[in-house]
Amino acid sequence: KLNNSDADIFDPLIDLLPSQYEDYVDYEHWAYVVASLGNHDKYKELSVALTKSIAIYDEDDMLIITETETTKTLVDKHKEVIMAALDKYGKTHIPRISSLSIEALVLLS
Repeated sequence: KLNNSDADIFDPLIDLLPSQYEDYVDYEHWAYVVASLGNHDKYKELSVALTKSIAIYDEDDMLIITETETTKTLVDKHKEVIMAALDKYGKTHIPRISSLSIEALVLLS
């Protein structure tokens, strides 16, 4: 999908994020972590749901920004699985993750 210039790319309005996340940066290896989840039949649904998400982090915290509340619910349900994938495939140890949906932010703004 990354090689397809016509692909629908999730581009959340970062301006909508609460100011507490202003120092966070993109997690470069997020696409790889998401793809690695798809290698396990048990987590294919989660991998597909996370395809249109982004992850930002600052030291020990990661925020996964999803497109919908449904995907956010999946992230919340599978935090331990995501953290295990981050430990195995990521470049930085992240001890805490949280999630936020752009859908909810738009409704609240």
